[in-house]
Amino acid sequence: MQAKIGDAPWNIAIEVIHEGGGLCTGTIVSSRHVLTARHCFALFTENGYVWTSGNEKIDGCQNENENDLVLNGNFSNMFKVYAGTDCGFRRNCPGSKYTSIEISKVPFLDYFSFDTSFQIILPKVCDDKQLEFDDFAILELSENLNFSKRIQAICVTHDDKYTFENDVQMKLFGYGVDPASGENSAGRLRSETVKAEKCFKTTEKSFCTKSLSKNQLACMGDSGGGVVRMIDDRVTVVGVIYQGVTCEIATINEKDYVSSVAFYSNDICKYTGICSK
Repeated sequence: MQAKIGDAPWNIAIEVIHEGGGLCTGTIVSSRHVLTARHCFALFTENGYVWTSGNEKIDGCQNENENDLVLNGNFSNMFKVYAGTDCGFRRNCPGSKYTSIEISKVPFLDYFSFDTSFQIILPKVCDDKQLEFDDFAILELSENLNFSKRIQAICVTHDDKYTFENDVQMKLFGYGVDPASGENSAGRLRSETVKAEKCFKTTEKSFCTKSLSKNQLACMGDSGGGVVRMIDDRVTVVGVIYQGVTCEIATINEKDYVSSVAFYSNDICKYTGICSK
């Protein structure tokens, strides 16, 4: 269902600049940091990582003891970030309000920044362990966001016990395609009520979410969106969408794949300063 940014002001849109264009979603967790999906910036291939925006090879992971891939540069011609907006795909809603931001750092574990000159950090992508699940990123912006009714941060979980509690409903947000409206509908913020399930026996990096209605959320543009729930009366992000299994109007029994925020708790602490007590 459609959502308004005033109801979920922690959402940001990430535009990938290339022929045809691309779109992702992110979750604001501090005035300087956003959680999103790694593949919005870098794709994993048999020859290493390449940029999403042009398939150029990304150099890194050269040192034996290196776990995270950290990149620096000016990426203003590759990515744009928009906060405080109901619509994240500018070509589909050119008149909507937004705040444009630049990425400063992008750690690929799952770490991004909001500046054109930025550092990209991809945690754990150099350790060769279950790389197919390492689809989590943290953005570090070049300057602090000015919080308002349309731009706010939410809390981060550090324990997955809150993710799999019985009978807990969560919300999943994204700027992606609405399957009921066609491929040109990407950009409008939407939400779906979901339930979390353990669906991978080989890793704790990821889990699944199942729609509680017949409307599957995760379509093109929803990658990087947050799965949130109330914990101690605070809106808290527990997961980051990285793959929708299907994108159709009625798919009540399908599941989406989600990176566990709790699993990356130490990395989030290291790169953002948001740590468990």
